[in-house]
Amino acid sequence: KKILVALHVYYHDHVEYYIDKLANINGCQWNLVVTYSEYSAATEEKLNAFRPDVRLVKAENAGYDLWPFIKALRLVDISSY
Repeated sequence: KKILVALHVYYHDHVEYYIDKLANINGCQWNLVVTYSEYSAATEEKLNAFRPDVRLVKAENAGYDLWPFIKALRLVDISSY
């Protein structure tokens, strides 16, 4: 069983909260794709410390967060999940 987690970060001050919640995922393999509209070195550092294989992608904050989700899905072979 393998899942893909797509997270769009708009408020960088909430990243530690998201990491705390993501740390509860267990019992399966999973990958993390994080999209953001504004770059933050601190956010990148925290996410890389949590999950070194995280994929970080800049995405315009459009379509009520649908565009970042679509952009994240385009990066992976969805049949793997």
